[in-house]
Amino acid sequence: MASRNATEGSLRIHQDAEVFLADLEAAGSVAHQIPADRHVWLQVFRGSVSVAGETLSASDGMAVSDELSLMITGLSKSEIVHFNLA
Repeated sequence: MASRNATEGSLRIHQDAEVFLADLEAAGSVAHQIPADRHVWLQVFRGSVSVAGETLSASDGMAVSDELSLMITGLSKSEIVHFNLA
């Protein structure tokens, strides 16, 4: 959706960050690799998801640090945004 280098046609932003948007079906999942020394903020726009053994619903957010990957699984039809931050 957005990145510092306009990677893969994303919107260029002047911050050391990447922003990803995902629509998940129930039982659908998406994996994100997290480079070392980066942090993630995950925000659920609609639906509910499972992340690292936690259930998040619409308007919930989660901060993640010191992880190399993150698996997000839809518990219902869901829309999420994932921020990869320095």
